[in-house]
Amino acid sequence: MVMFIFKKTFFTTLLAFFLFLVFSQQTFANTCSFSRTLYEGISGEDVKCLQIYLNSTAHKIASSGTGSFGNETNNYGALTTKAVYSWQAANNISGANGNFGPGSQAKYKELVSKNNNSEDTDLITTSPDNTDNEEDDNTSTNTASTPNTQTPSLSSVEVQVRNLLKLVFEEIEKVEKEILTKTNSDYNTDESEKYLLISKENIFDSVGNFLDQDYVNSLANSQLAIANYKKARSELTTAKKNEDEDDEEEDEDDEEEEKDDEDKSEARDLLYDTEDLLEEADEEIDDLKDDDEDVDDLEDELDDLYDEFYDAEDEYGDENYSDALEILEDMEDDLEDLLDELDIDASEKQEAKEKIEEAEEEFEKAEDEIEEAEDDGREIEESEEYLDEAEDKIKKAEDQYDDGDYEDAIVDAEDALEEIENALDEIGDVSKDDAKDAINDADDFIDDAKDKIQEADDDETATYGELEDAEELIDKAEDKLDDADDEYDKGDYEDAIDKAEEAIEYAEDALDEID
Repeated sequence: MVMFIFKKTFFTTLLAFFLFLVFSQQTFANTCSFSRTLYEGISGEDVKCLQIYLNSTAHKIASSGTGSFGNETNNYGALTTKAVYSWQAANNISGANGNFGPGSQAKYKELVSKNNNSEDTDLITTSPDNTDNEEDDNTSTNTASTPNTQTPSLSSVEVQVRNLLKLVFEEIEKVEKEILTKTNSDYNTDESEKYLLISKENIFDSVGNFLDQDYVNSLANSQLAIANYKKARSELTTAKKNEDEDDEEEDEDDEEEEKDDEDKSEARDLLYDTEDLLEEADEEIDDLKDDDEDVDDLEDELDDLYDEFYDAEDEYGDENYSDALEILEDMEDDLEDLLDELDIDASEKQEAKEKIEEAEEEFEKAEDEIEEAEDDGREIEESEEYLDEAEDKIKKAEDQYDDGDYEDAIVDAEDALEEIENALDEIGDVSKDDAKDAINDADDFIDDAKDKIQEADDDETATYGELEDAEELIDKAEDKLDDADDEYDKGDYEDAIDKAEEAIEYAEDALDEID
């Protein structure tokens, strides 16, 4: 069966990107708001919005992988700086340097404002609901070169075709969902998928025509897309159930899928790590260039590595995860050689990253444990102080990491782990309830002792001296009990328990005096 099941393939993503361009003038003015200067090294939603905007222009962040359309990030890195610089130069912005400051933001607002002045018009006469569905296969699958219906005047056709593209794309998405439903019910949907793919190709051509301002052929290709997605929908009505496969084949499929998931996860992580190292190498070479060093050979090496990296990204985007892994692993030695030449310790960087992540994870666990201890009424004041110290150490380690001081980052992260351990050690062993129970027990014991002393006095079973000594000890027991109450009120539950136990000891000594 064709593995089509409503996945974001490269083709679908690219089609969505072009449609995004068609409607971008209605989007960016509403979504991007800048209240600060953006520059390399900072992060935030405003950075991501800027990347989305640049990817809608000729000044894209990347053609594929991280930073490309649909894969924008919150991080303002070297690729963003280059794209901004290209955009600034193209728009004649004075002092272009790759930072997105007040001058660039003003130009952005001007461009968006111009693009937002499009007028609304009625939808074009030919729509998904009234298009003929009886064209033969040859007519439906070929790219249109001339229109076969009369079109409106060119003064309004741009907006009309744009609206039609939007409706056709929405219908294509609906058919995709219908195919998914059938596929999940174990129906054979190969024919429907075939016609839907042709419909996508038609709409892709239509979008291309639109961007070339060839609205006549854009309309014609939209009509072909309509005809083919209707055929895709029609094929669903006659789709038949797939025959059951052997258990052995199903097990093999499960194993392949599990292996594919593992390769995907490993490739994704390796892509991120490799990109970080490439960007760091790029920055180091730029610094050498600023110092008038000869870096031609280093730049050639880096360019070759970037080419391999982009190949790996393409394989990952095409869901060939094992091939992506193979490329990344093959380039590992060359990357290490380049990093050695630039005096960049990749292993130390990785160790710092892992140590910071470990500290952050242990910090969260300690927070939960201390919060639980507080709910139980245990002492946590000193624990919280240690935890605050740990948080400061983690932040410092993160700053060191960002500055490339990986050795110091490791030290700070390890210090944070020690502070976390101290915080857990300082959690009180006893709870508020334990202290209250101890005080109540001491109070009851003292009352019983006083009753026995009174009985001894009434029955004259103890001498005057013995009774006097016993009463003095009872007074001391009650003083200790008062001290226990004071410690309890201050939240010092361990001290409260100690005082309550001392009160009981005095009461026991009082009883010994009359025995």
